[in-house]
Amino acid sequence: FENRLSNCLMLEKMGANIFVEDQKAVFEPSDLVGTYVKGTDLRGSASLLIAGLMAQGNTYLDGYLYIERGYENIYEKIRKIGGKLEFVDKIIE
Repeated sequence: FENRLSNCLMLEKMGANIFVEDQKAVFEPSDLVGTYVKGTDLRGSASLLIAGLMAQGNTYLDGYLYIERGYENIYEKIRKIGGKLEFVDKIIE
């Protein structure tokens, strides 16, 4: 899938140090900050969800419906291990 690394731009927006070359991504340690991000596929949205849980501040994820289709009871499982999730009706960038 040629665009599988497109979510790297969203991770960079959160402060991630990522270098993409030849369809490979190399991550260097960095502190993440919460912001508005948009997932465009199942795995990319899941990576943004995990990054949002690690980030300082609030992360607003558009595209969470991909996650719901691909992972059974994922939000409940995340809450069971201490993750804080809240659904809002409208996100303002």
